[in-house]
Amino acid sequence: PYFFFNAQEAIRDPLWSRGLGDVYKRQFLPGVLVGSFTNRLLEWVNEEGHLDEDLYGLDWTDLLTDRAVEDVASITERTAQCLANALRSHSKHDLFAMAQRDKLLLVPVITPEDVLETPHYAEREFWDEVEVDQVGKKVRFPGPWAHGTPMAVKRLGRPPLLGEHTQEVLNENRDIRTVKPTPAADKLPFEGVTVLDFTWVYAGPFATRMLGYYGARVIRVESQTRPDQVRTSGLSRDPEDLDGPENSQQWHSINAHKESLQINLKAPEARQVVLDLAAKSDIVVNAFSAGVLDRIGLSPSELLEANPHLIVCSTTLFGQSGPLSPIPGFGNMGAATGGYYELTGWADRLPAGPFLAYTDATSPRLTAALLMAALDYRERTGEGMLLDFSQAEGGIHFLTEAVLDQEVNGFAQSRMGNADRWMAPHSVYECAHGEKDEWVAIACEDDGQWQALAQAIGKDELANLEVPERLEREEELDQILKDWCLPRDAAETTEFLQAAGVPAHQVQNSPEVTSDEQLIHRNHFVEVPHEIYDTTWAEQYGFRLSRSDGTPTRSGPLWGEHNFEILSDLLGYDGDQIADLVIAGVLE
Repeated sequence: PYFFFNAQEAIRDPLWSRGLGDVYKRQFLPGVLVGSFTNRLLEWVNEEGHLDEDLYGLDWTDLLTDRAVEDVASITERTAQCLANALRSHSKHDLFAMAQRDKLLLVPVITPEDVLETPHYAEREFWDEVEVDQVGKKVRFPGPWAHGTPMAVKRLGRPPLLGEHTQEVLNENRDIRTVKPTPAADKLPFEGVTVLDFTWVYAGPFATRMLGYYGARVIRVESQTRPDQVRTSGLSRDPEDLDGPENSQQWHSINAHKESLQINLKAPEARQVVLDLAAKSDIVVNAFSAGVLDRIGLSPSELLEANPHLIVCSTTLFGQSGPLSPIPGFGNMGAATGGYYELTGWADRLPAGPFLAYTDATSPRLTAALLMAALDYRERTGEGMLLDFSQAEGGIHFLTEAVLDQEVNGFAQSRMGNADRWMAPHSVYECAHGEKDEWVAIACEDDGQWQALAQAIGKDELANLEVPERLEREEELDQILKDWCLPRDAAETTEFLQAAGVPAHQVQNSPEVTSDEQLIHRNHFVEVPHEIYDTTWAEQYGFRLSRSDGTPTRSGPLWGEHNFEILSDLLGYDGDQIADLVIAGVLE
């Protein structure tokens, strides 16, 4: 569960509270990965005198062990109310200071204006300051979302004027003889690349899965002492075994095409195993907070000493440097501190936020692109590379319009429900008489689309309304569309409007997504073999390459499924060495 809470209105901090009120974002979940954070926070709630007596002493690391899902849901909601009561008398400034001091998963919801003034991003030199002639001043653009050594992400100049480089491009004479020959048609793009994957949940695993789909050998390092939250969350195959390590449908899709190696990094003997793996790998990618690997002797410099050609990539919420770098967290926290939650929801309600951990959805594509660029650099130079990727900074790029609107125009974009500043109508409309939770989304970007819509719904007299008029009469047009859509079937309405040239689509929940004709045509959901359940489902990516479409053929691995294969075949360990690791508690 992820919650928004109101903090004290009376005490306002000039950075973290401007324009939004003291709204706070807090995530708490059961499980080994997150439960300890929740335990610490609830100790504070109890000290504040707001925790119900029967909730005190619950251990959130194993809350799911002997409790029904309904009981956990009830406990979660009651705990949320206790937490809300405790937060109400404190300012966001004080709460965020406490969160940093005590390592709590608790961050403020900030605006795009706040993002521009956040010291952390300035200290990491995130902003590109570009002289833009059209506005007559320097403008801060979102800049490098990763730090690289020895090669950094390129800083960009000003945006081009319309047609500025047309002649230059037309005059370019490219000698195609300098293009390298393409590899054999039966070879996958990343075949021969070995990835050592120390990530978890969504952001990292989605990126490494893409490499695996296209030929890389991805070794997913995990441990029963610190299991991935995805192993015990999401849709379960067996409702009677909710916390079973192989029971999560999500796990076997997100980690399809990977191998599993169990290593308990807390065991001293684990260090040499990791160094031996690094010596045999091309990429090591991790999601540990700043300093964690350094403390166990697996710093980037030590990994590079084991393999000077290695690409070492860190993907964390705020990066490995800067004042916010020690903060652990998830993508919903990155979205809150990246300005997203001021922009989604309704003006008269608390921020809604994009669903789930939003920067976990934006980060994997950027991480994968970063790793591909590093592989290309290594191929050309022979050098390894250190990469420091900040998920929050990567996410800010997807809010560039709002950031520049604030920076250039001084306009603070804010949440406005389903409406749009430039398009009308632009909303979702209920269908099926409100009896089936069916909705259709409709958006008219230009006058031609509106004319097609007006004619389709029998409102020819309104067809000539231009955008300014439609925005002015938006409430009236929305009511017309509500009345027209309500008695109709959502799927049939979608087909009818699309045939008329109107941008429209049914709002799809999971059943509609899995039966979507376009996704079926694209073979988006693939049934793959599973060691326990015979088969399970894995998702494809939204792109296909001409000679290799990246279709998965294996589910995610069972816990430690490839321990012996990796240790013996890849590292050359003999039986006695592997037995010693078992005795030392490394393989658990």
